[in-house]
Amino acid sequence: MSEQFLHTPIDETTEHSYKAFGVIYKVRHRSAVKYWLWGIVVAVIIILFLPWTQNIRAKGNVTTLRQEQRPQELNTIIAGRIEKWYVREGDAVKKGDTLVKLGEVKVDYFDPKLLERTQQQITAKELSIDGYNSKASTAAAQIVALKEAMQLKLNQLDVKIRQQQLKVFSDSTDVIAVKNEFAVTQRQIDAAKVMFDAGAISLVDFERRKVSFQNAQAKLISAENKFLQSRQELITLRIEKNQTVQEYTDKINKADGERYSALSNAASTEADVSKLENVYANYDARNQLYYITAPQDGQVIKARKAGINEIVKEGDMIVEIVPKEYQLAV
Repeated sequence: MSEQFLHTPIDETTEHSYKAFGVIYKVRHRSAVKYWLWGIVVAVIIILFLPWTQNIRAKGNVTTLRQEQRPQELNTIIAGRIEKWYVREGDAVKKGDTLVKLGEVKVDYFDPKLLERTQQQITAKELSIDGYNSKASTAAAQIVALKEAMQLKLNQLDVKIRQQQLKVFSDSTDVIAVKNEFAVTQRQIDAAKVMFDAGAISLVDFERRKVSFQNAQAKLISAENKFLQSRQELITLRIEKNQTVQEYTDKINKADGERYSALSNAASTEADVSKLENVYANYDARNQLYYITAPQDGQVIKARKAGINEIVKEGDMIVEIVPKEYQLAV
């Protein structure tokens, strides 16, 4: 009987008759997964079409995103006197338009030809620099010429000294020869005197030998004087050489000093030129500051100073401009 029960098919009546059977086996149960998937897809599509920007209410100040788009105050860089207005409040201006012309109030800048006179001073200083440089070049050439002249003079003196040294040597040789001759005559006169006293020679022979002795003595004195004179001339030439060196050295040092003085004056004048050029640039920049111009396109909304001949100080506000293009932000 058991085997017959096992092989008997289960029909729908049996499925509906036993609730436990349906709970356990779930033969007729359907899955809900696909319904969840379709629901999620639909929800995502709906979310994609929802607006992302959310509006809220709050309190704040309206301003611009960039600083240069905010109202601009134009201030004076230099002190001055208002001479002319080129705009009025509410006028539209473009970048570079002249708004106000200022006049000078400082005594140092009253001269209308201040730039021209300063330029003349610069030109004169530059000419002075050329003159000093030319003087330095001339002094340098003079130094070269003096050195060459000194060398030639020293060469000439060296030749003279050499010649005089040879003359001194020659005179000294003559003195030695004359001394030898004098010694011979000295012996001869001594011998003649003995022989004359002995009566071996006559008076005439004795006198002749005496004359020869005196001539030899005079010749020795003359040779010694000539030798001493040659030595003195040699010393004089050496002194002259030293004097020549000293003289040309003084001239070279003087010319060198003049060259350095000229170069120093040129350098000092170049410094003066640089200062004058700086002053000229400051004057030129100050002249450009007399005209106050619009920094960008916009509209004049406020003029702090009014009228003509009104004195303004450095940093005073003249006008206020609202830029033409701007991006608002809260």
